[in-house]
Amino acid sequence: MGGNMTLDLTVNTDFAQVEVDDQQANLTRLNLFFPEKRLFFQERASLFNFSFGGTDKLFHSRRIGIDDGKPTRIYGGVRAVAKFGGWETGFLTMQTGVFSANTSRNYSVFRLKRNVFNDNSTLGILLTNRMDFDGQRNTAYGIDGTIRILGENFVSFRWAQNLTSSSARDLTIFDRARLLIELTDRSPRGFTYKFGYGRSGSGFDPAVGFQSRENFARFDYAAAYNVFPGARSILVQYGPYAEGSFVWGNASGDIESRGAQLGLKTFSKSGWTSDLYVRSDVEALTESLDLSGNIRIQPGRHPFTSLGGSLNTPSSYRMAGTVAFSTGGFFDRRKTTVSLSPTITITPDLAVSGRYEHNRITVSGSGSNNDPVTVRLTTVGVQYFFSTRLSVNALVQHNNVEKVYVGSFRLRYNRTEGRDFYLVFNGDANHDRRRFDPALPMSNRTTLQIKYSHALRL
Repeated sequence: MGGNMTLDLTVNTDFAQVEVDDQQANLTRLNLFFPEKRLFFQERASLFNFSFGGTDKLFHSRRIGIDDGKPTRIYGGVRAVAKFGGWETGFLTMQTGVFSANTSRNYSVFRLKRNVFNDNSTLGILLTNRMDFDGQRNTAYGIDGTIRILGENFVSFRWAQNLTSSSARDLTIFDRARLLIELTDRSPRGFTYKFGYGRSGSGFDPAVGFQSRENFARFDYAAAYNVFPGARSILVQYGPYAEGSFVWGNASGDIESRGAQLGLKTFSKSGWTSDLYVRSDVEALTESLDLSGNIRIQPGRHPFTSLGGSLNTPSSYRMAGTVAFSTGGFFDRRKTTVSLSPTITITPDLAVSGRYEHNRITVSGSGSNNDPVTVRLTTVGVQYFFSTRLSVNALVQHNNVEKVYVGSFRLRYNRTEGRDFYLVFNGDANHDRRRFDPALPMSNRTTLQIKYSHALRL
């Protein structure tokens, strides 16, 4: 439809071929974030990005077609993106089926942005809407911008507000809004910095977005000094850094979380990178906090310090990956974490990847409530290409807290560009089934699907 516009139509949309989500264990007071893995939503995703920092977003496409972590039927939808002059715009609308007690829903998002002043500065607006067939709606709208003010110094701002069909009338404009202002120096050499202030009101709840916490204000800071040694050094860059944040509740005005980290990062010419740091945290809880592994943290002020680091190999190595560790305080306990993320290229056609995270939480004293707790997550994946058209992916995950194995198998035959045949198996298996009475079933959910997709280009 012209060189500057793309229109995508999808009917009876199905994502059976998409890899299952990575298992996670929540050992923080924040909501868990799961990234988007569905290719349809990954395409053009950068245009619809409206970030408040970290994982918080005004629009998060995983809200579409997934309710309570389970997929919902998608009848279809439309996506259109276009560029004209200095403008860039996009529109997405999807209709989902009925899930549980919810009625059929429509999700829509509109984006408009353009360069201003110079090639490194942008302004934009984003509008999202979730409408139920019973008339319930949640609408969010925001304006964002990044302005290059001097040299490598940038000012970024985000402001958004949301309204619902049942919004309380006594909420102020600040209660329904979220704000972020940042000042950043992006210089590659020497001293760099970032300062940011953000606030989320008690009534801000974007149904098509994601928030890690609610009703808070936050101040973030970061500073680093980047050194580029001479040609004889094995390092291409190194330097110390400091970063931290203060988070306080809007209702109480008291500090809820404080973190400060001091570290040293190195980058070698061969591709090795490392990070070594010491960290200090304070978490203030007004009520008990339940974490993975049946860990209950009692209310109160919990200061703790930890030491950690990570090492990354060059990605070009046949056996590459990341090793990370941390040890020290953890609320009123102690926690040691070791994680491995290897990727082994056995042949050009065969690759094995994995992830292993081991958390051991201990508390001083004796008694059954003070026994050590171990939280482990294990993932092994295999990818094999029989040819450029035929490939197989297999994945097995284990979560020792949920006591479940999760597996998937996907065979893909790509006949020609835009024509794909899939054979997909997804399922799980309970172990230690008799820990409950009656005993758990062998599997909670198992599916076997055959899918053929044909993309039409008009």
